[in-house]
Amino acid sequence: MAILVTDALEIVKQPTHHQSRLADKLVSIVHSACDNNDLEVARDLLKVLNKLMRKNALSDRDRRRVGVSIVTAHERLWSLRHGKTVGEAVQFQEP
Repeated sequence: MAILVTDALEIVKQPTHHQSRLADKLVSIVHSACDNNDLEVARDLLKVLNKLMRKNALSDRDRRRVGVSIVTAHERLWSLRHGKTVGEAVQFQEP
């Protein structure tokens, strides 16, 4: 699946009542890109999602829900880039 960042940015310009579903779809595509080990596409899509969040186009409830999904996607991408499982990526070491 080849999706260009410019194409994704055009999608973000849709009317605001579609933004929540759009964010959910983009998060799903990020995970699909991770499944296919296309980490560059996943990274680019996360940039689009971050832009969507900065637009303040989502309700507070949707912003919190989508925000959690984006954090999870960032953690997954980080763990794939660093060769760790997601559980290892989020473990904190005490001093």
